Amino acid sequence: MPNTQDQFHLPPDVSFKKERLSYGWAYVFRHAQLGELGRIVLQGRADGRTHLSCEVVGDPDDPMTEKRAEIFKPLGLELASKFDKAIGGTGSVNMPRVDPPPRPPEPQKGIASTLMQCQTCRANVALLIFADNATDVGGLEDYARLMHSKVAELDVPTWVIGPPDEQAADILKIWPERESVRHLRSDEFDLIIEKLITGHCG
Repeated sequence: MPNTQDQFHLPPDVSFKKERLSYGWAYVFRHAQLGELGRIVLQGRADGRTHLSCEVVGDPDDPMTEKRAEIFKPLGLELASKFDKAIGGTGSVNMPRVDPPPRPPEPQKGIASTLMQCQTCRANVALLIFADNATDVGGLEDYARLMHSKVAELDVPTWVIGPPDEQAADILKIWPERESVRHLRSDEFDLIIEKLITGHCG
């Protein structure tokens, strides 16, 4: 990050990394429990200046987006001010919003999922999302965020399933109501799904 006279300290549960984009650089911030929060994007403009964007991630209709925004917005605005000063600006974050220069489409991440159906009427009864690369609760939340629009469209009980260890896996229920992460064996989780499948028309 650019050097500034004032030191800035992130909360202990927030970290960031710098990523190279095809059109500039992004400083991506994530929370240990909520996953990715947002990013500050530095993008070159046609006039030789740098456009700075402070962007919260997530679907506006996802209630978790507001939770991420509550943490990221104050951090993002303060850091955006420091960035602006470091690249020759005034540090003001109250200027009118200016759309960024055109950007190429960003690659979409493929996510494995399975839709479970009633054995009798074939109605959808559950959605299982496989968070193969999740290493913590924040990783599960990243998959939930990326799949939110599909989850809302299907409107069936939905779980995000982390990679299993030798005995069990971290499983997060996200729809219709969120629950705490549970560490369940496959046979324990299978009983939950089997009850939905067999009980739909029972």
